[in-house]
Amino acid sequence: MTRSLLILSALLASTPVLAAGGGGQPEGWMLANLFHLFNLALFVGVVAFLTRKMIPEALKNRAARIEKELDESNRLRREAQARYDELEARLNRFEAEFDEMRADATRASEREVALIGERAENEVAQIKAGAEKAIRDEVNAARAALHQQAVSLALNVAEEQLRGRINAADQDRLARDLLGTVKEANGHG
Repeated sequence: MTRSLLILSALLASTPVLAAGGGGQPEGWMLANLFHLFNLALFVGVVAFLTRKMIPEALKNRAARIEKELDESNRLRREAQARYDELEARLNRFEAEFDEMRADATRASEREVALIGERAENEVAQIKAGAEKAIRDEVNAARAALHQQAVSLALNVAEEQLRGRINAADQDRLARDLLGTVKEANGHG
């Protein structure tokens, strides 16, 4: 590489000397331009010669880096797509679960309404049966009270009628009949 630099320096140093030789004449001008063109070609050739190993290596490294970045980009894209698909599937499952939960809640509320309705009907039937029993008991108690009152009134009326019809002789005869019945019942006959 040091030798290449020496050659390059020598060529570049000789350029002004060769270019000045034209003296402004058309032939000199053409010769100077030709020399510059040759000098440029030589310079490009030397640079290409010196960098012949570095440029392909740099291009190969650049291509490898680009390929690696493309692979990484593809990997990240695949991962992102997989994550998106997973999230989409989860969202669909959540929607399905939500619909199922809503249906379960609806069924549960319908069962609860039916159960409450049954309980209410049972309670109404129990209240009705209790009220009917209470009414029957009250009616029976009222009948018993009325019957007792009717008997008591009948006895009072009968007693008053008997008092008005029975005289002292009837009372003596009834008393003797009663005393005789009691003695017979006791065995004193």
